[in-house]
Amino acid sequence: MPTPPQRNHRITLEQGIEYTTRFRKAAPDAIKASLFWSIGGLTELMAQKDCAGLRIYNGLDEAGIAVHVLVAVDREGNDMTAGTILELAWPCPPFCGEISQLQTG
Repeated sequence: MPTPPQRNHRITLEQGIEYTTRFRKAAPDAIKASLFWSIGGLTELMAQKDCAGLRIYNGLDEAGIAVHVLVAVDREGNDMTAGTILELAWPCPPFCGEISQLQTG
């Protein structure tokens, strides 16, 4: 199936705060960490020939810790599994900058 039509995925800071706050309230026992991917990996993922976007899968690593698996998607909506696939994100905490409203909302 082809990818969905183009969409403006941008949201306001206020919407982001609402979403993250709502999640923390709905799932108080969930991991509250965010994840950081370096620009190099993301650039490599998105620069693959015929890449039209990316898909993020939820997963569990060997220790049972929640992770996200990122894969490029072609114009037909297919995962580009022969190319770059990312996980190995840096967790926050401990790899955080200054605390933002998205973390504390």
